Amino acid sequence: MAAPTKIRACRKFPAPTAIILIAGIGVGATAWAQQDKEKIIAERQDAMKQQGREMIAVRNYFQDKGDQATALAALVSLKGSVPKVLEWFPAGTGLGQVSVKTRAKPEIWQDQDKFVAADKTVIGQIDTLEAAVKGGDKAKTETVYNEIKFCDACHSTFRAPEQR
Repeated sequence: MAAPTKIRACRKFPAPTAIILIAGIGVGATAWAQQDKEKIIAERQDAMKQQGREMIAVRNYFQDKGDQATALAALVSLKGSVPKVLEWFPAGTGLGQVSVKTRAKPEIWQDQDKFVAADKTVIGQIDTLEAAVKGGDKAKTETVYNEIKFCDACHSTFRAPEQR
């Protein structure tokens, strides 16, 4: 018959140590989540500034300050980035929810269907804008450009005014 094995008792953490460990893990996870949100905000702000530069390239085309090829390249980029807009606004990245500067209003998440619809509208307008530029129709390009108005479809409702 085999000799019985000795079972050693597990050493327990003293209660204060366990509380400190749990609190430390919670604080660390919160800090990590905050950094992740700040990274997302920085990425969306950079991407939207780039979209603004691309819209300027299109405006320059119909104002005879830029060429068609540059406007088309800008539109190709916009067609890739505009559908990603919804990904740039995860919950918890709005005004008062993060320590970095953002102008994302709570309406983005409170009225998500309207936000999604506005983005889809802009996607369609970018397609129409691209067709006008490809066709060399500067008057139509200007008309569609003015309908987009630097993405006012979203910004007028979902972006807070700049604080100075």
